[in-house]
Amino acid sequence: MVHAGLLLAAASFALGAAAEEGHGTPMTPTAFLGKALNSLILFGALAYLLAKTVRNLLDAKSAGIDRSIREAAESRSGADRRLEDARARLAGVGGELETIRKEGEAEAARAVSRIRETADREADRLKTLTRQEIELGVRGGLREIRGFAADLAIRSAEDHIRKRMTDEDHARLIDRSIERLGRLRDEEPSAR
Repeated sequence: MVHAGLLLAAASFALGAAAEEGHGTPMTPTAFLGKALNSLILFGALAYLLAKTVRNLLDAKSAGIDRSIREAAESRSGADRRLEDARARLAGVGGELETIRKEGEAEAARAVSRIRETADREADRLKTLTRQEIELGVRGGLREIRGFAADLAIRSAEDHIRKRMTDEDHARLIDRSIERLGRLRDEEPSAR
């Protein structure tokens, strides 16, 4: 069909060209047939030689288009899978956020509990240290008061004795002390 169309186109071209060549003189049927046959052979040979090349070119182009269509379909399929994966992950994000929030709250509660325990232990330690410091202060104060009371009692007794002691009492005490020292000295060599 394509060949017949090419033939008609070639014949009409040849007739038009022949009419121009003769400057208005009509072409004889033999000349016309010769030129038509010549054109037919030329275009037939061209069609024969180019048909395989054109067919290969068109087949290659068709294969390229088919490959592009397949690649586009595969790409679309991959994109659809990625879209579904993304939608599934997006749907799971809410659950993940809730899980993370719950884990964060649990960790915060554990941290508060640890801080309270640490604060309680530190408060108990400070109470114990304060109690010990107070007890040491009380003991030291009592020792000081006892020492002061003893000094006061000794001074008071000294004053009382001085007020009541006369010179005669004083001399008598000195004599008695000398006597005791003498007895101790006499007893000492016999003890050795």
